[in-house]
Amino acid sequence: MEDKPKFTKEIEDDFFDPTAFNKLSSLFGDNFPELVKKHNDSAQENIERINKAITNNDREVLERTAHSMKGVSAQFGGIRLSHLAENMEKFGAEGDFKSAQKLYPSLKKTQQETAALMLKKI
Repeated sequence: MEDKPKFTKEIEDDFFDPTAFNKLSSLFGDNFPELVKKHNDSAQENIERINKAITNNDREVLERTAHSMKGVSAQFGGIRLSHLAENMEKFGAEGDFKSAQKLYPSLKKTQQETAALMLKKI
């Protein structure tokens, strides 16, 4: 049984920008699959940092980590992930840990789905 999520064209269009992804692929050539894997590992580490920052009420780590995730996700075409990270960054800046905690499951799930989609595309 395959663990990778299946995406319809409509969801993928809202979820992922293949143009950005393909642009990076062209730029990095044969090194791109390894770059995608490293990006996915880094994104998973950021998800864990965000969770810990929420638990510890650490505004600075939450804001900084979400900011990083926002930018890198957009570069790789992760539209929805970038938008969720942007909201998380805002919650960190405001010290709104209640909202951050509510958003966290969606951020984590979207990161996992985005990673699976990128791996499928390489």
